[in-house]
Amino acid sequence: RILPGTRIIPRGENFSLSYNQRIGKRNIDSAVKGKAVIIVEGSLTAEYGKDLTSVIGAPDEQGSAGGIRWGGIVASEKGQLTLRGARIQDAVYGILAAGSSGVFMDRSEIKNCGIGIISANESYVQIKNSRISASATSGIELYDSGRVRAEKSMILSNRQSGVMARHRSNISLSGCEITHNGKGLHIRDAAKADLDKNIFHANGTDIDSIKKYDMEPLPAGKEDTIWRGMVELNEDFLVPFGSTLRIEEGTKIFVSSYSASDIVFEALVGDSKRNIASAGMVDLIVEGDIVIAGSENKPVVIIAPSGFGGVVMSGKGASSSISNLVFSGRGSGFFILDENAAKFKNSVFEDFFSAVILSDGAKASFTDCHFADNRWAVLIYDSARPFFTGCSFNSNSTAVGMGERASPFFRNCSFEKNETGISATGASRPDCAGSSFKENKKAFAFSENSSGRIADNTFVANESAVRLKGKSSVEISKNAFIKNSAAILMDASSSSESSGNSYVKNGADREYAPTESPTVKGVMPENEVWSGTIELTGDLLIKEGLRLRIKPGTKILAGPSEKDFVFFRDIAGGRSEMTRTGLVDIIVEGAVHAEDITVTAPAGASGPSWGGFMFVKNAEGFFKNVTVENAETAFSLFDKSAVVAEEGLLKNCRNGAMLYGESVLTAKKQRVSGSDTAVGVFMNSVCNISLSVITGNKRGITLVGGALSAEKNLISKNTTGADIRAGAALFRGNSFLANSRALETRIAFQGQDNKFFENQTDIFENLVKK
Repeated sequence: RILPGTRIIPRGENFSLSYNQRIGKRNIDSAVKGKAVIIVEGSLTAEYGKDLTSVIGAPDEQGSAGGIRWGGIVASEKGQLTLRGARIQDAVYGILAAGSSGVFMDRSEIKNCGIGIISANESYVQIKNSRISASATSGIELYDSGRVRAEKSMILSNRQSGVMARHRSNISLSGCEITHNGKGLHIRDAAKADLDKNIFHANGTDIDSIKKYDMEPLPAGKEDTIWRGMVELNEDFLVPFGSTLRIEEGTKIFVSSYSASDIVFEALVGDSKRNIASAGMVDLIVEGDIVIAGSENKPVVIIAPSGFGGVVMSGKGASSSISNLVFSGRGSGFFILDENAAKFKNSVFEDFFSAVILSDGAKASFTDCHFADNRWAVLIYDSARPFFTGCSFNSNSTAVGMGERASPFFRNCSFEKNETGISATGASRPDCAGSSFKENKKAFAFSENSSGRIADNTFVANESAVRLKGKSSVEISKNAFIKNSAAILMDASSSSESSGNSYVKNGADREYAPTESPTVKGVMPENEVWSGTIELTGDLLIKEGLRLRIKPGTKILAGPSEKDFVFFRDIAGGRSEMTRTGLVDIIVEGAVHAEDITVTAPAGASGPSWGGFMFVKNAEGFFKNVTVENAETAFSLFDKSAVVAEEGLLKNCRNGAMLYGESVLTAKKQRVSGSDTAVGVFMNSVCNISLSVITGNKRGITLVGGALSAEKNLISKNTTGADIRAGAALFRGNSFLANSRALETRIAFQGQDNKFFENQTDIFENLVKK
């Protein structure tokens, strides 16, 4: 018993319910994990007295802002909860009644919760003179034969629904005010509502019910119906909740080209409600269960030569099973929704526009089924989680398409000669293992933030085995890729984690597809891949977090700049503009990866005629076998940026590479020629250069603060090979050849095994006196 005036402030205790309770789509354990919860299996009473209120979940004494700060009150195992003058707030669930429990509320308030009240599993909630408001989803939700009776109460300002009733629940509202909710009353499935003298006001929709008509009885008033022999369908047929349609082996069902009588059957598909029965065409609507009991020698055959609305399966379908069905038609086959868990086995689906559609959390399973010659064999939406085992998909336009958080599983399936095997979009996540993909144009295609797992599969002779686009991300492991035109093909915004895969005789094992419309000036909006010839017409900014990949063979032409950015940095005690007005600069805040490319000015340009690559804000660059010509400064590094350059050529640039602000350059097998300064190191930056050729420059290497390691380089024909003014320098195993002055130094440096040939002056020391 909670006495009047009590304030209960739940803290952050870790907690897990002792049973794995599911309410609709919600797993209650995971929803309240890590949050304090009050469980009522016996009896709990909270009462008021003389204007004092029992408060559960109030802000603390310091007045911290409200929010979802605890789990709520869970009544279960026939527990009894009584609230008089109580207030519950800031909970995941204000009250969750399950397991035939009972709740009584009088003059109480529930506010600012995820869901105000849930009644499920034959529980009964009575509400009088109370107020339920500001729920993140619904004020009241009912599931699985839950009951709620509310009298003279207010249900207001709940984001989605004031009251949402599902399954076989029952809601009674009498003298209530339902106002300012997304939907006042939302009725789905076989839920029932009893309304008396209520006020609905300022809701997005006052009453939304997918039940426009009462359920119709089966023919002859039978609880169950059996079809056998020859059956002709010439009008819509409804199997209500609680009933089962049984179809015996060998039955042949002929579907008329039009329906003599249509049933309107509306359901939520994604975020919108629509009539999923087909106007003018025959539909078989199953709210109860359907059992198709064909055999290998006597399958059940459904024939719809002129098209068929489809078999609509709503409700949980726990007892529904379809075995040895041969189904062909020109419209839709099965539309499975509402968490339906029907079981399909040894069935054939051919010649449909869409053979099977799964939505609204459907969990149907398909074993040893065959899908052929369909436009869409299977479509999966809205968090559906079907399971496919041993199924084959042949010669479909798209074997399996999915979106809206669908997460199907495929085990030991085969996909052959489809336009697309599996297509994933819209945050969907397929999981495919032990399956084979052969001679498809696209075996797997991911896009629009989809993800997935592809493991232990075999891909043979597909045009593309795995195609990644649109920020998709996939785990690819232990697959065999054999004779595909492209094994793994990604665009710049996608990513994959690959391990343990084998590649045999593919056109390309793993590569990036070029961006169709690359950015040639301004701000690059997303990751890009460049190939071919790219003509830059203005400064390009690669923002932090983005990556530019440049494919081998690409030629970049940097002409005069039509759009300039301006970057200032503090250099030598003064603020200097580092970008070049009128010349194209490639400004990198993110990353650049380039191999086997050329960056130069247009034909006819003489001397430095574009800016160069500028790295700022911890940017990264990797360059291999890259030629940069006619730049003001090929590579400028600032702000702790890091660049690796290997086997490249910097030619006829005013400066080769200039390092500032603790940046790092690692250069190996580079050639730098025709520059005022080949490499300049300033402001505590670090340069590691080895096995490179620095020739024909005014200054080869200049060190003015920072650190330099130069090993096994050829430094030749420069006015000054190396100019060491300040910092720490190590020269090991270098050859200085035919320089006017090989090495000039103002500080002591480390030198080992360096060789000097034909220089006018080998070492000129101008040491600073201490």
